[in-house]
Amino acid sequence: MSDRGFKLAAAASGELQDEKLRRGYLFNAEIGLAKWRSALAKALNGDVLSTLCVYGSSSVVGQGSGGGGIAGTLTYGKNKLDKGFVGRLRTAIAKQCGDVGSGLIPHWYTWWYTFAGTWADSGVGGILNLPSKRGESVGATCTVTFTGTSFSVIGIESAEGGKFTISIDGGAAQEFNSNGASEAAKEYKYSGTLTSASHTAVITVTELVAGKDRSGLALIGVMYGGASTTGVKVHQIGYAGGKTDQIGNNRALYRPTTIDFWKPNLSLICFSSNDYSSQTPLATFRTQTQTAITQAKQFGDVLLVPVGITAPDKAIPITEYSKIYKELALLNSCAYYDTYARYQDSFTTARDVLQFMASDNTHMNDYGHQDLASGLYNALMNY
Repeated sequence: MSDRGFKLAAAASGELQDEKLRRGYLFNAEIGLAKWRSALAKALNGDVLSTLCVYGSSSVVGQGSGGGGIAGTLTYGKNKLDKGFVGRLRTAIAKQCGDVGSGLIPHWYTWWYTFAGTWADSGVGGILNLPSKRGESVGATCTVTFTGTSFSVIGIESAEGGKFTISIDGGAAQEFNSNGASEAAKEYKYSGTLTSASHTAVITVTELVAGKDRSGLALIGVMYGGASTTGVKVHQIGYAGGKTDQIGNNRALYRPTTIDFWKPNLSLICFSSNDYSSQTPLATFRTQTQTAITQAKQFGDVLLVPVGITAPDKAIPITEYSKIYKELALLNSCAYYDTYARYQDSFTTARDVLQFMASDNTHMNDYGHQDLASGLYNALMNY
């Protein structure tokens, strides 16, 4: 056989092997989602509360709205947590597994919170590439309006912590203390009985640590919702401008808060568009993604999902980043969802034919978010 014949045979063999690992746009799911299927079965059987964390940038937050062509705005708002693909995925899973609440609402979703008094970025803890927000004056408050029967504050316990209270609808305040030695994230759960209605929670800093230049409650975010002993809790962990390095390569104190605290049964790593925009070298992108995979696989499975598609106007095409996701999925026994193939690897198809793009030609509109949520739901729940 000629050299050309050997090459064609090898390519054909590779394609056949590739097809064995493919189901629609999902690759390597038999191995890569095995632990997730087990966690899901236990949750559906009413035995455990399984955890799914979605890490990414503004697309994960839910930026982009409207529908039809490139119509739509990019204004953030509370509804984005429901209308983005993560919120839509959460809603769909809740219909099958039961509604267990919002998951984490980070403090940088500023439209959710009203701060009064002295609050500043803290050097104690953080998540992704952002620090916690610390209430550093007695009487400083954070107000949150929510609907549900439970409410929790996620903060950092540390030697620079402090005491704070949670009061809901003007009721009796419950006191908590974030001063301690763990230097890690902690859930502070309001223990009162709440009806399934709209409520207003006020978090108030009541005591600082004597002798410390800076101390107080270091806030990561809040969670609210219903019963949470069984089912699937989906955490929407992203921020505008996020890149792959910010899940696994930021400073040591942030990493445990980002992954270890949640112990996710499944981590969806959904970056690439910002790495493309800044033209992160592919070798660097590969190393950073590998670090994130290694950390997340301590607790469960990983599904790599490139999110965000934009006009091809840079030296390194955006599809090169998604190829690395696929390569690393196979090397690490992870699953990979080929979002770009779903759009025929074409920005023009995504925008003009499928009408999935918002007005900035980068983010998805409502149609795009719904399509991705539907595809991921099918991959996670019906595979």
